[in-house]
Amino acid sequence: MSAPFGRGSVAVGLHPIVGLDGRQQAAAIVEQAQEAERAGFSGVTLSEHHGGFPGYMGLPALASNWILGATERIWAGPAPYLVNLRNPVLAAEELAWSAARFPGRFGAALAPGYAQSDFELLGVPWEDKAARFEAALAILLPTLSGEGEGAEDPAFRSWAADPAPLMRAANTRTGVERAAALGMGVYFPSGSDRERMRGLIDRYREAGGPGPVNKVRMLWMGEPPPGALERREQTYRSAAANGSRQAQGFTEPFLYGDSDHIAEELVTDIEALGLEGVNVRFHLEGGDRDWVREQIGRFGAEVLPHLSGALSTT
Repeated sequence: MSAPFGRGSVAVGLHPIVGLDGRQQAAAIVEQAQEAERAGFSGVTLSEHHGGFPGYMGLPALASNWILGATERIWAGPAPYLVNLRNPVLAAEELAWSAARFPGRFGAALAPGYAQSDFELLGVPWEDKAARFEAALAILLPTLSGEGEGAEDPAFRSWAADPAPLMRAANTRTGVERAAALGMGVYFPSGSDRERMRGLIDRYREAGGPGPVNKVRMLWMGEPPPGALERREQTYRSAAANGSRQAQGFTEPFLYGDSDHIAEELVTDIEALGLEGVNVRFHLEGGDRDWVREQIGRFGAEVLPHLSGALSTT
């Protein structure tokens, strides 16, 4: 079994189904994770947004615990987990206790956040969010290791003895350099073309980044639901602040088509970028509860076998 985000890891990013109520969304998330386990995935991740952002949830670490309690093998974790929206000591407690309950099966990718609506809803300052993220990490990381406030917490002692994998979500030169300086792996979002990603990964390695490097790829097996790609583009553009990468749109094409085409594209990602792990997501409005589970199962049967060999040689 691959460690969370580790070499050879193929994870699926889960998203609540738009149009369901809270109880139905919670049940569907667990069902999708169970399908991912049956399909042979290494793990699952959940992404964070607030206020009913379509297809996202506010407490991805909590949902990861639901999943880990309902499965036997796969790992799970919040990716990204928005540290800027939390007290860093409280965030450390949440991460440490999750890892203590499910040793070897929990990890997280930490991020500053980009949707201004998240910050406004929770009454958190938007300005200087990048600097505040660095300040939060300067508290969170030593706290997890039992070197900060609350050092007597038994979960921190367990983390210090056997730390869970922590990635840094990054998509800029500064971000990857800081990840390298902290000894963290890098978790790249979807949306940027390979040339840009190759430059960032090269800079991360040059700066001494130890890895692993994972990348998200949004995709759909077959033809996407009608109008879904247009709604996706609009959703991310409208949520992002002016001038951000998300507001400018995506330079990486959304991946869809038959299984051979999808496998070829993902293997090219792995080999061209030197990835240790990948995170695929079947997140489009218009895909219902059964449809998304079908996507996960089909990918596991038709595409996943092609990725294992490529990841083992990067």
